[in-house]
Amino acid sequence: MSYTLSFREGFLSELLALPPKEQAQINTKLKALLDDPRPDGVTKKQLKYLNRQVSRLRSGDFRVFYTYDDKFVSLLKVVRRSEDTYEDDVEAEYFGGPPDQQFESTATPRGTLTPKKEAAASVQASRPLPSLIGAELLERLRIPKQFCDALMRVRTEDDLLGCAAVPDDVILRVHSALFERPLEQAFREKELVATTPDDLLRYRDGDLMGFLLRLSPDQEKFVSWAVDGSGPTLVKGGPGTGKSTVALYRVKAVLEALRRAGEPSPRILFTTYTNALVMFSEQLLRSLLGDDAGLIHVKTADSLALSIVTSRIGQQRIASVQEQRDAMQRAVATVRPPGNSLQKRAQTDILTKLGSDYLIEEVSSVIDGRRLKTVDGYLESKRPGRGVGLTESHRRLIWQVRDAFNQELRRTGRTTFQQLRSYAAQIVEEGHGPEKYDAVVVDEAQDLDPSLLWLLTSLAKGPNRIFLAADANQSIYGAGFRWSDVHDWLRFKGRTGVLRANFRSTREIGEAARDYITDSQIDVDSDVPEYAHSGPLPVVRQIANSSELVSLLSRFFRDASREFRLPIWAGALLVPTDKVGQRLASDMTVAGVPATFMTGRDLDLSAKVVKVITLKSAKGLEFPFVAVAGFESPYPYIKTGIAAEEAVERMAQEKRTLFVAMTRAMRALIVAVPRDLQSPLLSQFNSELWNTGEAQRT
Repeated sequence: MSYTLSFREGFLSELLALPPKEQAQINTKLKALLDDPRPDGVTKKQLKYLNRQVSRLRSGDFRVFYTYDDKFVSLLKVVRRSEDTYEDDVEAEYFGGPPDQQFESTATPRGTLTPKKEAAASVQASRPLPSLIGAELLERLRIPKQFCDALMRVRTEDDLLGCAAVPDDVILRVHSALFERPLEQAFREKELVATTPDDLLRYRDGDLMGFLLRLSPDQEKFVSWAVDGSGPTLVKGGPGTGKSTVALYRVKAVLEALRRAGEPSPRILFTTYTNALVMFSEQLLRSLLGDDAGLIHVKTADSLALSIVTSRIGQQRIASVQEQRDAMQRAVATVRPPGNSLQKRAQTDILTKLGSDYLIEEVSSVIDGRRLKTVDGYLESKRPGRGVGLTESHRRLIWQVRDAFNQELRRTGRTTFQQLRSYAAQIVEEGHGPEKYDAVVVDEAQDLDPSLLWLLTSLAKGPNRIFLAADANQSIYGAGFRWSDVHDWLRFKGRTGVLRANFRSTREIGEAARDYITDSQIDVDSDVPEYAHSGPLPVVRQIANSSELVSLLSRFFRDASREFRLPIWAGALLVPTDKVGQRLASDMTVAGVPATFMTGRDLDLSAKVVKVITLKSAKGLEFPFVAVAGFESPYPYIKTGIAAEEAVERMAQEKRTLFVAMTRAMRALIVAVPRDLQSPLLSQFNSELWNTGEAQRT
């Protein structure tokens, strides 16, 4: 039987650190291992005591630890072990301690311990390097020369993890080569795929082409699932389930299906969420498809809409938030409701009660976002996710407001993003759009307006060549909708799949976040997801003032960095507003933890600082450790005098925003709540799922 080779990230660093002779010897052994990975009691031996099916392969004085199933041989780590010190009784050391015991003892970052223990834990001395970093080691690891001097001056583990002059991936490569990783840490690392063992040596020789993530069996199933079906396919999944990875592999499956159908050079559109993800997706598609990557057009949905509109009617100027508010206020002032004076006053009062922001959202997300062209269409339209009920007379009045609002925008030479998307859809509908694609793959579909989804699906040559990946409960913007409201093509009967295994966050973080959002879900799913990782409970701490908050955050990031053997800047602080983010970034920097506030437009994930980002800008990102803080009274801000239904709707939107923020955390999460802040969003933490610190105060 033939097996595919996969490996954990740290394994490659350990292999590269060995002399070329040993690398070649291990490479030969790995080729034989792929022919038959089953233990034979001599060269290949299953480890005792471990509750995972781990085996080790002997190669001279080195041992390769691996697991295998019916398809993959997965390489965990390689270490030097001479035969006379490697007997059955030594296996009990587990190279870092028993998995359960070792994981339990190190699972809780010291910044999340009880108050009495935190101070003592944070003064633990940094480990010295087991050996000095020399030029020969750096050459084996393929470290660029410009980083070598800084690395050769490092003397301790903390110095290495805090080496700001060196990129993160380089730091981690050196760290994995120097410090032996417990097996449980290897299991928590990403798993990559190599076609053959020779791929690992080509990496050593300077071919730095990226490796693809290994798919789980469930993910693999949905890659080719219904690829030759008669209609579109939808895959849903919660945070960290690998929807985006499945979407990338789906491109390959669709490409192969189109070629089987007689299309030698198909054109495929792949849309993703941000410009940063466009670059990342392009790199992975090159690894996955080779020269065929040139057949894939990777764009954000908005950039595609903008290019369609610009090519047809010229450059557009997008109205700012304040410009839209001003235009809406003028529009409301010009509307003359029908009826007698009492009826007119009642109609005017409802517009005042709803307010400019709600009216802008209604016009943008419900009318323009859904491409409603007549008032009758608006009257018939359902508004899932919009908590304020509107009567027929209310809707007719809002339609008048919408016409006046659009007139005000045209007068000032402005448009909105929603109008831009609707323009693009209209251009395509009239037959003036770009050449249609043989297939369209849409990632993060839940955050696209129906008009954008209509545009994307209309650019496909047929409904059976449309694939969408979505999670309704990560939707922050817009009002929600039914797929059938978007396009007649989007009927997924028999072609909707669900990914349940979370590969990003630990079980503890995932379950705490799911419990938090229970009463605010859009797409209710009662099935409990599966998790690939476990760890400490997420933490909630009350703080008395800003000084105490900065102290807590600084301790959390320092200790999480040491606990998870990552640079301190691998973490992120997520905050409600720009103003709070700027202040906390400055305060943390003064406290000795370099931090920078970044907007969504200037986000730099490679910066050697803790990233301070607003809750909504964190959408689509992930970080090993995350703090959520910076809440001020009132939170959330809800304008007084609005309808009770609108207040409930706003609260649910903000709760989903916090859910998204929580699920950015991979291994450790802390939420800091001001002690005197009374907020329904910051008081619903189940003490069975969150470390609230209550046990320590009793």
